[in-house]
Amino acid sequence: MTAVPMPRVRADLVQRHPNRSAPAKRRVVDAATAQVWTRYLADRKPDDRNLLIERYLYLVKIAALKVASRRPACVDADDLYQYGVFGLRDAIASFDPARGVKFETYCMQRIRGAMLDGLKSLQWLPRDVKQRLNRYNETRATVEAEAGPAGAASETARRLAISEGDCAKCDQDNHVNAWLSLSQNVKTGRDNKEVRHMEMLADTRELSTVDEMQRRDVRELFLRELTRSERLVMMLYYYEQLTMREIGDAMGISGTRVSQMHSDIIRRLRERLGQRVLDAGRGNITLDF
Repeated sequence: MTAVPMPRVRADLVQRHPNRSAPAKRRVVDAATAQVWTRYLADRKPDDRNLLIERYLYLVKIAALKVASRRPACVDADDLYQYGVFGLRDAIASFDPARGVKFETYCMQRIRGAMLDGLKSLQWLPRDVKQRLNRYNETRATVEAEAGPAGAASETARRLAISEGDCAKCDQDNHVNAWLSLSQNVKTGRDNKEVRHMEMLADTRELSTVDEMQRRDVRELFLRELTRSERLVMMLYYYEQLTMREIGDAMGISGTRVSQMHSDIIRRLRERLGQRVLDAGRGNITLDF
């Protein structure tokens, strides 16, 4: 038998690519993975399952990048990665080598399905509403491309056999369905400085100076100038939302007397605050001790 000559390997290529022995290393990894598979299919131990998850995590990264590239910018690849890990775990648990399907092929489908299911769980619109919006948006885009924006609403309503009021409702639902990431950067100002949406939101928890002064005056009035019975009337009325009659029954006095006490307290409170505006409407007074 004539020996087949081995091909020459250029020395410069070996120096520039020192990892030419990578295929041999890959075979070692595959052999180790096969052993883990053998143990897992026989015993179904969590430790072997975790080793397989670590071995195939690269498939989750690939799927997350592919799915994220076809979704809005507010869809985070890290969130998709988390969904994909659960899909990988389920794929390992349900994989059957007897079917003759390569695990990587089977696993990618399960990972992608888990990511899509995770995105669907974040949707707050029902499926029929989304389908109706898709039909409306496609028809509206076609009408505007043919005749321009003018009169697009009426023509869209005619083609879809709906009223213009329904078209307005679809436009409103489109705004509701819009995704906005608070971590997304936007350019503001003349210098086009990038800031995140969350940095542009107003903090409604901060009180203005006037509100803080009003709170301090109301607290001082309650602590120093009101009797125990008067404080109880205000607490039961504004915090417990009881009626004048219910407060009177609880305190053993008439509802008319409770109303007189409440009016006297509000009058004194107005005098104390002076020119500041006090809305004495029920539920608008904050008693912060």
